Parts: sequence; C-alpha cells; structure tokens
Amino acid sequence: MTKVSTAAREAGAAEPSTALATIPPEVGGPLSFDTLAADMFSTLPKEKRALVVRLMQGAAAALDTVIGKKIQVSDVIAHRINIVDTATGEVKEAVRIVLISPEGDAYQAVSDGVKQSLRTIASIYGKPPWKPALTVEVQQIKTRRGFRTYVLNPIE
Repeated sequence: MTKVSTAAREAGAAEPSTALATIPPEVGGPLSFDTLAADMFSTLPKEKRALVVRLMQGAAAALDTVIGKKIQVSDVIAHRINIVDTATGEVKEAVRIVLISPEGDAYQAVSDGVKQSLRTIASIYGKPPWKPALTVEVQQIKTRRGFRTYVLNPIE
C-alpha cells in the first residue's frame, strides 16, 4: 500500500484507501458475488469451466432450431438473466437453460416449459448429468394464455 508522505499529509492529502467502490444501481450495481452459486447451476465438471462460461455467454444454438427433432442431452446449465419485456419495456428476471449433448452440441432457451420438462424428467430419470445421455424430442406448444413454449419429451 502506498503511504502519503509526511509533507503531503500536512498539506491535507488523505491516506490511500483500500476500500472497494460500490457500483451504483443506475449502472448495474451493486455488484455482489455472494449469491452467485444460487444464480447458476451446471452439471459440467470443473475441467470444463471455460466451456460453461462460453455457453452462459451465448455460445449455444437456439432451441427453436431443433423443434420436432430428437437431441441427446447429457448435461444442463441453468442461470439467471435479465430480459426486457418487449410489450412493456419492463426488465424481468428469467432462467436461461442450456442443454448439452455428449458431443458438445448445445441448445439454449428461456422457457418455463423447458424448465418444467427438466423437473419432470429429473424426477423420473434422476438428476443430470445423464450417462448415457437421454434422447428427447423438442416440441413447441401453445400455453392456455396463447404464448408459445417448448417441452422436452423423452424418447425410449
């Protein structure tokens, strides 16, 4: 730590601070890592941390590119994101889910249907990671309120 010289201190200079500045809420703060573990879930091993970061930052295909197709799922990443409601402009919290195949193919969606499908699948097949991988068919359905969502149907 750098000390202020005696002459500078006598002239009114303050000691350097080691305190961290807080980021104001209007620019995205406060920044806190206290709840980070609660804000993300990954079944990938620690050796694949770089892959987890890439997938969390968007390096996955959209799940709607495989509607009506069968995909293999061995691992899952889920993390909180903020999205803007296009109708109201309101920022809402959501869960982004990334499905990963044993070959490394990855598909992402922000979908309550996928979240519910994974809960149901995990209650029957056990929690991921799945070895061997599960084969699921991706389907798009309409909700009672007329919105579209995706579901995952296991294929035996």
